[in-house]
Amino acid sequence: MSVEIAALERRLAEAQATIRVLHDQLAETEGRLAATVDTAADAILVIDEGGIVRSANPAVERVLGYRPDEIVGKSVNMLMPEPHRSTHDGYIQAYVRTGIAKALGICREMEAQRKDGSTIPIDLLCTEWQMGGKRFFTGIMRDITARKEAEEHIRFMMRELSHRTKNILAVVQMMAWKTARTSLDLTDFQERFANRIEALARSHDLLTKGGWQGVSLEDLVRGQLQPFGAEEQLDAHGPTLLLKPEAAQSLGLALHELATNASKYGALTCPSGRVEIGWGIVANGSEPTRMRVCWCERRGPEAGSPLRKGFGHVVIKEMVERALDGSVTLDFAPQGLFWELTAPVKNCLADAAPVAN
Repeated sequence: MSVEIAALERRLAEAQATIRVLHDQLAETEGRLAATVDTAADAILVIDEGGIVRSANPAVERVLGYRPDEIVGKSVNMLMPEPHRSTHDGYIQAYVRTGIAKALGICREMEAQRKDGSTIPIDLLCTEWQMGGKRFFTGIMRDITARKEAEEHIRFMMRELSHRTKNILAVVQMMAWKTARTSLDLTDFQERFANRIEALARSHDLLTKGGWQGVSLEDLVRGQLQPFGAEEQLDAHGPTLLLKPEAAQSLGLALHELATNASKYGALTCPSGRVEIGWGIVANGSEPTRMRVCWCERRGPEAGSPLRKGFGHVVIKEMVERALDGSVTLDFAPQGLFWELTAPVKNCLADAAPVAN
């Protein structure tokens, strides 16, 4: 008998040891699960079939503004804006009654209402589970505000790209037509049209580098004159001004046409020639009102009025005036060509401009 009792005691001790191991393993598993839920970036709620919140993880406060204890024991519909708040309980009751689930296991976008009354877009995933014969639901809510803002930014950029592309194509179409009308032959057209496309591309390269926020006027001047090898004959000066994209395109083409004219007939045809380009802000009292850009050629061959007005003349006067709502003065003086543009600051500059002294 004593042998049998000893055997039973040994088996009981083994069973108790196994139970302790299982208990420890269960506690470890529960600890890991709790740590996972507590440290999750997403808000996690457990609700019962009456729509009452039974538990909430700490991320609820970051996502929705409520401490977990502020929503546990209350209806989950407090986290929903209308009209979802009024209809949510009906959804749960219909599911409990019919067993037909419309949203369980499906990640869907919706809005959640924060403690301060504001709403945020969320991804919501709801799942069902049972314990002790009772039905529960777990809701995982992820704040997707940053994602929605990024998506809207992409849509905005696509609209901007479409708008700018149409504008560029309109400019290219006009350049092709005007260049063709004033070209001597196909070779002449190809050369002049290609040069104008390259000038437009140089302005666009600068805009791209600046994220299409604007272009430094000095960078535009030097970029458009660089292909003409005029660096040593150029005197460019003025305050730091950031041009709007539209102004940069129009002024870039005008600078290209002025440089082309200077390299064929003006100051850039001889080593002694000089081109001075200055810019600034014309102020009315303390308020900057107009931007002024001046091109002045010196020590080149004697200038004279052109026999005909080609596309270059259209660009440096009519097109830039129309694009910037400005005024252009053009003088083919004997000492060298003089060109001056004045236009409203609001049409030209991307940021607040310094006032000239």
